[in-house]
Amino acid sequence: MLRSINPVHNKPACKECHGPAEQNPINGILYVDYDASPLRHKVSTTTLMLMSAGSLIVILNLAGGWWFIHSHILRPVKQLKNASQALTDGNLQTRVEMQGADELSRLGSTFDLMAERLQEKLLELEEQRGFLQALVDAIPDGIRIIDEDFKVVLVNQAYCEQHRLEDKLEVGATCYGVTHNANKPCPPTLINCPIHEVSRCKKPIKVVHQHHRSDLTTFEVEIIAAPMTIQQGGKEKTLIVESIRDLEKAVKYSQEQKLSELGRLATGVAHEIHNPLASLKLAMDATKNEIVVSNNFTDGIKQNFELVDDQINNCIEITGKLLK
Repeated sequence: MLRSINPVHNKPACKECHGPAEQNPINGILYVDYDASPLRHKVSTTTLMLMSAGSLIVILNLAGGWWFIHSHILRPVKQLKNASQALTDGNLQTRVEMQGADELSRLGSTFDLMAERLQEKLLELEEQRGFLQALVDAIPDGIRIIDEDFKVVLVNQAYCEQHRLEDKLEVGATCYGVTHNANKPCPPTLINCPIHEVSRCKKPIKVVHQHHRSDLTTFEVEIIAAPMTIQQGGKEKTLIVESIRDLEKAVKYSQEQKLSELGRLATGVAHEIHNPLASLKLAMDATKNEIVVSNNFTDGIKQNFELVDDQINNCIEITGKLLK
């Protein structure tokens, strides 16, 4: 049951019975009782509806907020993270390609531009490195570049062929470990080390060493070493450039040159001798014919002519062989 209590105030129309309002402000109290069951049911129903509607609104707000955060924040951030990881792993083709005009989309566009610029620079560096390696490989002598820690930085194809190495596998190894079959740097008091001498005097030097090949055979080489200064990590660093020439091939080439010169000399001499001998033979034949016609051709003269003719023929045959 629901009870309503209302006071009945004294009004001017009631002063005849109840006296003035100043003395009796309230004439009485009115009690009204109601059946509260329908009201409580209505209140409960309304409350339940309001709670349900509020819960639905909260759920919709949470779902919409989650969708918005996932679509516009978490997913783009995940795309950027995956693209960054792929770029770190060396995949230069990675792009985010975000659509939209919000901050994360602009960040994705900036990332794509950065990745494109990075790819261009890396490709440019790779081309420059390939050009440098091709340039060094074109040099007929063996080339080796060594740093101050005795580690090989770069070699060319001729060097690998000289030492019978597999393609560029010596890069990163120590110079003394490969060419001198040692486990520590060569003592400068016993061996004229190019690295030690160039680091000390800062000018090119020439030395003769005995190098080891990968099959443990040895050969004599002439080394011309010179310093090269570069900038690395903001600091100056000195590298040693070695030009290595196989002395056995150099001696063989020198002998071939001498033989070639000797052949050209012999050809020239043979040519100069062959022509006068041929003219001399023609003159001897003409003289012989004139003597025969004049009937003065005795046996002694005949023998002398035959002897001279045989010797001239021998000389012509020899010079002919030299000219071939």
